Amino acid sequence: MNKLPKEWSDVATGQFIELTRILERSYSTELDRNIDLLATLKNTTRAEIEAMRISDIKADVRQTAFLSDISSMPTALPAFFTLKGKLYDVQLDITKITGYQLIDLMSFTRVPSEIPQNIHNIMAVMAIPRRYFWKKGSYSGDRHPQLAQLFYERLPITISRPLALFFWNVWSNLPGGIVDCSLEKLRETEYEMQKVMKNLKQSKTLTVSRINTVG
Repeated sequence: MNKLPKEWSDVATGQFIELTRILERSYSTELDRNIDLLATLKNTTRAEIEAMRISDIKADVRQTAFLSDISSMPTALPAFFTLKGKLYDVQLDITKITGYQLIDLMSFTRVPSEIPQNIHNIMAVMAIPRRYFWKKGSYSGDRHPQLAQLFYERLPITISRPLALFFWNVWSNLPGGIVDCSLEKLRETEYEMQKVMKNLKQSKTLTVSRINTVG
């Protein structure tokens, strides 16, 4: 079994997604819930956790106490980060994304309640791997599933969650009809997004962090 995470930066995006599902699920006892939580955090099976001594299970649960305070998670937005030795650029100015990115982003942010389960998909739209270290890449919808899976398994939630919430914040501030726009309405959408971006900057909501290095 893997070691338990000691802080939010040790929690992968996929683990966080599964944790939210476990916390929302009904259980007959808290022990059952804690067993699923530990299995997720240790990337192991429920059977292996059940085979542990109760005293060890309780000790592990105490070690994950930081999970109960989501406010302790960083909120700064990384403009770029590295994962497994590859550099990714994040386009924080949503008015500069391509039409393809816009359409895909809409599909993952249209329903607010589904955003926590789509964090990795949102990241795979907005984080673009560099072609070379000195040359930026471009968005490819064909590459999205593979990239989303990588982010699900390896990207710390401290990088992905603030960005997913930021893009949803931009989206939720747009007029209702805009979120269902087609390519023909991109000009109108861009104008509305420019106003939202300006308001976010003025309110100091847009805080960019330094580069994050992972793996």
